Order: sequence, then structure tokens, then C-alpha cells
Amino acid sequence: MKLKKLTDIEKSFIEYMRNLNEIRIEKKFFTNLTVKIFGLKFNTENVSAKYRRIIEKQKEEFLNIMEGLKNKYIGELGENAYSLFNTATAFANETKFVKCDRYNGYQTKAGKWVRK
Repeated sequence: MKLKKLTDIEKSFIEYMRNLNEIRIEKKFFTNLTVKIFGLKFNTENVSAKYRRIIEKQKEEFLNIMEGLKNKYIGELGENAYSLFNTATAFANETKFVKCDRYNGYQTKAGKWVRK
């Protein structure tokens, strides 16, 4: 009985992922959607020059990482929600930006987005 339930869950998951593959999302939206998925804010208004530099550096690091990830997954999977999901989950494991104590939170956010 447990094996059947596991098999049913697997089939449902595969179907869900196939459906994501059919939802077109253009490359130009990947970065902004990823910012939204993770609730990132790069607001430099009303901050000191020191914090503005820190925020701008973080934004630049994020954009560099995203450029590589979105090109990789769009190249492999096309411009679709499945590719964005892979980009977001890969970003959540990106040690250049995401600190190890936040991996789980970022992975959870990516999972929540894909269920919407």
C-alpha cells in the first residue's frame, strides 16, 4: 500500500513538473521573478553611503550569479516555468550569495513559489 502511494505521488510530481515546462516565461523576466520569489530588496534610498555600497555590491553579485544560472537553464530547458524553478533552486544553493544558514529558507521559498 505504501509503495502505491509513493508511486502515485511520483506520478503527480512528474505531471506537475511537465506542466511547468508548458508555461512560457521569457528570459527578461527571470531576474525580477527571482527577486520576488526570495523577497530580495536592493533599495538604496535613505541609507548611508557605506550601506549603499554594500547593497550595490550585493545586487551586482546577485545579477552576475543570475546571468549565469538563467543562461544555463534556459539553454537546457527553454524559457519556461520549469527553467525558472531550476534557476531559483540553483540560486538557493549558491554559496557566493546565500549563506549556509539560509539555504533551507531559500529552498522553501522556491518551493512555495512553484506551488502558486
